[in-house]
Amino acid sequence: MRKKTIGVVLSYLLIVVDILVSLFFVPYLLKSLGDSEYGIYRLMLSTASYLSILDFGIGGTLTRYIVKFKTEQDKKGIENFSAMGLFIYGALALLVILISVGVALFIPSMYKASIPSELSREAQYIFVIICSTTAVSLFNHGYNGIITAYEGFAFNKSSNILKIALRILLIIFGLKIFNSALVVVIIDFALAVLLLIANALYVRFYVKCKVRLHKWDWKLAKEAFVFTLAILMQSIINQFNSNVDNIVLGIYMTASVVTLYSLALQIYTIFGSLSTAISSVYLPSISETVFKGATDEEITRKVVEPSRIQLIVLLLALTGFYLFGQDFITLWVGEGYEQVYVLCCVLLTSSILDLSQNSITCVLKAKNMLHGKTLILGIATIVNVIITFVLVPIIGAVGATIGTAFSMLFGYGVALNIYFQKKVHLKMGLYYKETYKGILLAVIIAAVIGVAFTFIKMQGWIGFLIKAGLYAIVYCVIILLIGLNANEKQMVKRIFKRKKL
Repeated sequence: MRKKTIGVVLSYLLIVVDILVSLFFVPYLLKSLGDSEYGIYRLMLSTASYLSILDFGIGGTLTRYIVKFKTEQDKKGIENFSAMGLFIYGALALLVILISVGVALFIPSMYKASIPSELSREAQYIFVIICSTTAVSLFNHGYNGIITAYEGFAFNKSSNILKIALRILLIIFGLKIFNSALVVVIIDFALAVLLLIANALYVRFYVKCKVRLHKWDWKLAKEAFVFTLAILMQSIINQFNSNVDNIVLGIYMTASVVTLYSLALQIYTIFGSLSTAISSVYLPSISETVFKGATDEEITRKVVEPSRIQLIVLLLALTGFYLFGQDFITLWVGEGYEQVYVLCCVLLTSSILDLSQNSITCVLKAKNMLHGKTLILGIATIVNVIITFVLVPIIGAVGATIGTAFSMLFGYGVALNIYFQKKVHLKMGLYYKETYKGILLAVIIAAVIGVAFTFIKMQGWIGFLIKAGLYAIVYCVIILLIGLNANEKQMVKRIFKRKKL
């Protein structure tokens, strides 16, 4: 429990750091490099991002099977599968390098209109270095899969936070010496290598997990490939589903409408990240419960705990946005973007059901039943595309929002819950009763009190932070008093006792 608590706290801290970097460091980078240099950097980054799909989700596959072998106390199986996974990552990393060199040769002709001829060679170097960082990161994903299986959340999250801090310091220092995007990508590559070394040492000497290939298990490799393919397809579907609205808006609407919806999607993406922080932490323990042959009711109760945490965090963000979201948007991007608030309210509300159930995906991974979810998400995405194409020419960005909301509610929500009940055999009635017990009442009371804070006559970022901070305090106190169950209250008491010591 202590490992998971630390993991959840550090996961949310990592999310906060990422958000702060996006809000404050990216503008600094733009100002330091200038429009032309920064534009080349972003263009090469976007071009190289397509190679990241070669990850194939093998890190999650490593976690799933290593937990399985741990449960079975099969040390040789852990060593062998770890080696198989890292060998595959090695092949994929080599493929990334080869593709990057080939693509780099065509960059001057591909971007002839946007990259001046005198900067084309620099763009090629930037692209190859970014792809080299991607290749190194593939190995890091593999080691992260192993570390997650052993619940090394403290090391995993803290090392990534340290990496971000070092990146900012090194880039600020480096750009003072040599003002070029090459400095940024070289620093990113060096930090990726350092993180890889740290991960490898942690796995070998702290976790004491040897990576040793005893034999190539083709039967296991085939089973793992099917599992990995489902993860890959879900990533592709989610990527397409999140981008299709902007594509359709770009076809039918003006650039200003696309900008409005893009801003709403940025907030939605941040909101969605609040749930993923917990599911990755609980993956090993939930998987272990499944592998030990627990009953359907025991498995259902196991996913209730992380789901309640996810729900509490998500509802804090959602109700806080209801109350103070309009102020935040005005402070963030200025006047004239009032519609973003409405779009966000629809998107965030429709996604609550799916996001709060992220931990159930851990059960699907353990039972190797991701294919059913993949099919449902695929159908929901097709429905989203149809609705979006029909409504966008009529009502613009609102039509895109309705399409996404409909797919989230009835595809990601209703259809998936039927699948969880009928095929995965989770007790969804019990799940909802235990997950929402106490929380809904507490959230309603907190939100009603929070309305009073909206009348406080304070402007600017300071006023916003004070009002939002007061609401967060009230929310947490009410959740603590009437929202948490007895076990959760005991857990909170233990955390505060440790801090006092």
